[in-house]
Amino acid sequence: MKIKMLRSKMGSNDGHSTHYYEEGQEYDVSEALGQSFLDEKLAEIVAEEKAAAAPENKAIAKAPKNKAEAAPENK
Repeated sequence: MKIKMLRSKMGSNDGHSTHYYEEGQEYDVSEALGQSFLDEKLAEIVAEEKAAAAPENKAIAKAPKNKAEAAPENK
């Protein structure tokens, strides 16, 4: 989860070592740590560029009409 810190706070991303997360900086953190910071209103989610971009319209144009002439009649 990508977050932007609104206030500085110590936290543990891996459950073993602590890190100082500075106000105004963006970090990739675990879901658990990110949710903890969000719940405490210490951080906000940073929208990914790809996720924020509108999906492309990949509609395919109509196929052209068949220009072949009708089959000749049997005489």
